[in-house]
This record gives sequence, C-alpha cells and structure tokens, in this order.
Amino acid sequence: MYPNSEKDKKVHLITTLDNTEEDLLTLEYVKADKNAPDFKTMYKNTEQLIKVNFSSLDVHLHTEALLNSINFLNNLLPPLKKETQEEQPIVPKEEEEEEEEAKIEDSAVTKKSSTKKSKFEDVVNLHIRADLNCLKVFIRGEKARISEISIEGLVSEVQMRKKSVEILANLKNIVILDCDKEALYKKAVSIADKEVFDFRMVNHVDATEGDAYTDMLIVDTSVALTVGCIQVIFLNKFMSSILVSVHLTCTTAFTI
Repeated sequence: MYPNSEKDKKVHLITTLDNTEEDLLTLEYVKADKNAPDFKTMYKNTEQLIKVNFSSLDVHLHTEALLNSINFLNNLLPPLKKETQEEQPIVPKEEEEEEEEAKIEDSAVTKKSSTKKSKFEDVVNLHIRADLNCLKVFIRGEKARISEISIEGLVSEVQMRKKSVEILANLKNIVILDCDKEALYKKAVSIADKEVFDFRMVNHVDATEGDAYTDMLIVDTSVALTVGCIQVIFLNKFMSSILVSVHLTCTTAFTI
C-alpha cells in the first residue's frame, strides 16, 4: 500500500480483492511412465506435465509510488564494477581440424540413428501450460485514475518432443478503458471477435538435414498467427495523459 494525495486514502499497488473464492496460484506436476498400458489414453502420450493457473490480480501503476520503488531497488543493488576482458587462449589449427572432424563423425552417427524410427517418437517429453484468467492494470496519475487495462483468458503452452518443439499462445479478450468521467467513448480498445490472437510455432529438429534440404515441403520452423477483429478508438486527450505519465516515470527513473 502507498498513501494517495488525499490524507485519509491509500493506494493498493498489488491486490487480489476481487478474488475471494479461487486460489491465486495453483501448480500441478504429473510424471507418467511411458511404458504404462494407459499412457496414451489417460496421460495423452505426455511423460511430464506442468500446469500453472493464475486466477486474478490487480496492479495499480501509481506514478509517485513507482518512482519510490525504483529508487528503493536501486539503493539495494551494489554498484557495478568494470570487469577487464580476459584474453582468450589461441587454439592451434591442428586442434581446430581435429574438432571439426569429430563433429562430422558425430553428425554422421546421428544421421544413421535418425533413420530408425523410434516407437516413442510421438511422446511428449515435457508439456508446460500456463493459464492467466484475469489481469487488470490501473494507470493512475497524481490526482485521478487515467486508464484501466483488462486482460482475460491468456493461455500459453510449450510441448517438447524428441523431434520438435511446439509453442502455443492464445488470448481471449483485452479491453482498455478511459477512466475520465467526461469521456464520450469509454472503451479505447475492445475486441469484436471470439479472441484477440491465436499463435502457434513448431520448430523441427534437423528437419532439413541431408537429402531433405532439397525438399521444399519440409521446413525447420513453421509459424501460424490468427488475429481477431480489434476495435481501436483514438482519443487525443486519453493518449496524451498516458504518454505524459509514462514520460514522467521514465525520465525520473533515469535521473535517479
């Protein structure tokens, strides 16, 4: 908590006042045996699963409180010392050639082993999922609240297999409100679709090695992004107040 401009009121910098029923943070870890008979049905071919669920959090960006927090953290950090760069030893050319030959031999061994398809190729070695139900950010000035940003339904996943790494991200809703009482349009940014964006990236390990390099249908990395309909209303007074608040915080932080 931080005292506001008014004597009798205080500003909560980070709160969970709206969340009275659900847990703030839950963490679940599941490790399964890939040789188990119900590995595919019950555990969905996933050897290790980590699930993090974050329910809701309110963050209040108060200009004066942020500056005092930055000043406090800067006083805790020790002063930086200039480190002299150590000279790297020169490796003889003969050792470099031996290392290159060893790398070529290792790559040849891996190519031979990769031709044999393993029965555990489709197994997900590690699956990490993080859910954020709701995050609200309130931007406050010295006298009044400037804006309210609400982010809902953010889901991010990472699936690691032997031959690929898949990254997924999805955001359901985002709303930016103008907190000025005289504002004609309260919603500066809103969503007119089912979701904000849906992101998927797959990185294939050694997909274009060897003869596969000439196959134009095989790629090392594939990226897919779907963006929904986002409605933005540009308000000059609203944007100016946000930029002034950000500029004041940044300039004062650099001078500390």
